[in-house]
Amino acid sequence: MEKRPVVIIAAMDVEFKLLKDKMENLKVSKINKYNCYEGLIDNYPVVICNCLVMSINAAIATTLAIQKYNPMAIINEGTAGRTWIK
Repeated sequence: MEKRPVVIIAAMDVEFKLLKDKMENLKVSKINKYNCYEGLIDNYPVVICNCLVMSINAAIATTLAIQKYNPMAIINEGTAGRTWIK
């Protein structure tokens, strides 16, 4: 049985660079406008989706990742960002 991946949703490179650097067999795919980095960490499948900034992008990227990868878990990195009101 193939393992279902853990999906990590992150807006900025700084939020996922450390994990991306640890991934083996790294492959980049695109879902709509979002880059997804697929690979293994300690022989476990991990997908990091760069959702760009704004909550709506996080929601869209998460929905698309669920549809494509059927993950066993989703981690949303960087949810405490600032909202700028002018």
